[in-house]
Amino acid sequence: MDTINSSSSSSSTHQWKYHVFLSFRGEDTRNNFTDHIYAALNQKGVYTFRDDEKLERGEPISPMLLKAIEDSLFAIVVLSKNYASSTWCLDELVKIMDCKKNMGLIVLPIFYGVEPTVVREQTETYAEAFVEHEKPFNKNLKKVHTWRAALTDVSNLSGWSLKDGATTSLLTTPPSPNDNLPAEHFPHYTTIEYSQDNQIDQLPSQPPLVFLFVIDSCVIEEEMGFLKSPIYKLRAS
Repeated sequence: MDTINSSSSSSSTHQWKYHVFLSFRGEDTRNNFTDHIYAALNQKGVYTFRDDEKLERGEPISPMLLKAIEDSLFAIVVLSKNYASSTWCLDELVKIMDCKKNMGLIVLPIFYGVEPTVVREQTETYAEAFVEHEKPFNKNLKKVHTWRAALTDVSNLSGWSLKDGATTSLLTTPPSPNDNLPAEHFPHYTTIEYSQDNQIDQLPSQPPLVFLFVIDSCVIEEEMGFLKSPIYKLRAS
């Protein structure tokens, strides 16, 4: 398989195989929301790893999935209501957060039908899941604590918060300041979508180009209009 060369100094020697690793609870989102994300990413030429196997209850996470996480530039974690009920998902998340810390993996959480505070504090369905986990793991509570810490860490990252059944396009909409972003962010922003229209049949040598414009949204409306004009000109060039 072809590889992607990373430009990051912290991981310059690593050969990436995937642009994105998708972590999700199959019974919650496999046939709806996650399918939509997977299709949209592929349409934009983003090479994405998604496990399509239906896992047996209690089966340990496979080395293949752990390696796929290591070989990805980004991880999108779809935190749904029953995400924490799967020890497989929790093991995935621990590995993802470890790679974020040690390999520079960029983690993008999506809170799908669940509030970030539920994930952070492990309440509601997440509390119920851990009651069940602590029974078989009563002699290995360190593992349970590791799962809890990973959930807390991922819930503190900037991400998107969507209601169950939402069809918002995450590829063209930045995280809202109300979607678990720091309070100093403001609700008004300007974004312009850049995409690659050409389809590719094989892994590109580099991820699709991404242009990031950081704009102070506290400016008055007239000044914001002046900012839009040169950006549109750049897009047309």
